[in-house]
Amino acid sequence: MKNITRKNSLLLLIAFIIAGLVAMCFMDASALQIDGEPIGGVLAFGIGTIGLMIGVIGLFFALSVTGLLLAGVAIFLALLVVFILGALALALTPLLLPFLLLAGLLMLISRRKTV
Repeated sequence: MKNITRKNSLLLLIAFIIAGLVAMCFMDASALQIDGEPIGGVLAFGIGTIGLMIGVIGLFFALSVTGLLLAGVAIFLALLVVFILGALALALTPLLLPFLLLAGLLMLISRRKTV
């Protein structure tokens, strides 16, 4: 189990490094500035990669919260539909009572006796 976790961690680290290198290729020389001074080289790569990691973590949590919210709304709407159908069935019970009695009598008459 430890080898799988180490392998996954290593693959994740390599993916972030590759994403950082790709982002560094598309970045201007003066794109990263701290306190008005341009930052470049390995420091800019490290800061950009850390920013990329923070962005991916934030995206994961934002999508998780959105998914949980949509699942909650779906459950609420499903329960609402069940409640409405149950209320409709209760409202129509007096109208269906003769048919239910007839169906019960037919079932009672057609029931076979088992030995």
